[in-house]
Amino acid sequence: MDINVRYFGRLAEIAGVDSELLSIENNVLSEALKKVTTRKPELEQELFAVFVNKKKAVNENTPLSENDELSLMPPFAGG
Repeated sequence: MDINVRYFGRLAEIAGVDSELLSIENNVLSEALKKVTTRKPELEQELFAVFVNKKKAVNENTPLSENDELSLMPPFAGG
């Protein structure tokens, strides 16, 4: 199954890309996150929020479907 992964801010700098297509075996968020951090181990040290199709993921058991969009966003502040 293929999903689209988008990286924002510092995470894009670490990943070296703004987005990429990722193939996963199991259709759960934990599988996708494991694959992302296996491919880009530096991301394991970063804090980030996870969104699936522009909705904040509640937990790592969130189901994924073909062509879903996974967005990884670092903490941010405004003022």
